[in-house]
Amino acid sequence: MIYFRQVYKKFTQPILEDISFSLPSSGVVAVIGPNGHGKTTSLKMMLELLPPDQGEILFDSSLGKNQKERKYRRGFMPERPIIFPFLSGREYLRHFCSFYFPKKSKEDVEEKIENLANYLELGKFLEQKIEGYSKGMCQKLCFIASALHLPQCLILDEPFSGLDPRGRDLLKSYLKEHYSPSSQKLLIMTGHVLAEIEEMAQYILVLQNKKLHFAGENKHFFSTIDTQKIFEHQFESEVNIDR
Repeated sequence: MIYFRQVYKKFTQPILEDISFSLPSSGVVAVIGPNGHGKTTSLKMMLELLPPDQGEILFDSSLGKNQKERKYRRGFMPERPIIFPFLSGREYLRHFCSFYFPKKSKEDVEEKIENLANYLELGKFLEQKIEGYSKGMCQKLCFIASALHLPQCLILDEPFSGLDPRGRDLLKSYLKEHYSPSSQKLLIMTGHVLAEIEEMAQYILVLQNKKLHFAGENKHFFSTIDTQKIFEHQFESEVNIDR
């Protein structure tokens, strides 16, 4: 669905160099690596929020024929989402619904909000101001905002951060149900907890020291890679790239 071809990106210094990979059209892809090694930058380029300085990023036509079409078929939850504390949870979600569902009736919009909020056990807090929400409640709210329209490509940066065990289980259950390999929908997520990555993802990318060090299936990753090296800056060359 998404193809990187020799992508290079620099800010004050290079962050990604000669990155090439192809992502499947469905299932869960995990992008992992140490902090500051290009994960979020890669996500923003997948969203067409940042252009590559060199190389190209291509998108399958099933995601849309142009950037405008793709915008409506994607969802994104950043690691540090923008929250408006003076709004209630419901008002915040209605704002996103006005973008994704401009022609739906008020009743249909409210039903979508209620269904997902209740699933994540946030429904009874929707009338409260966001300024009174805990970190976990804000995380749930921002996930709902990114996923209300059940996007064909959902991109989540650290989705389980701040959630208690119950919240993690609820979110995992929802994602497994709606973004399975047979769903024809793609979930791309970052994370640092390898047990969650092993549980959730079918395909894994490892970014470290500006390079792509692994791109392949979950079973190959956990059977062949010394996972301790991923966050210890110890990879010196590409380990395994399935292109």
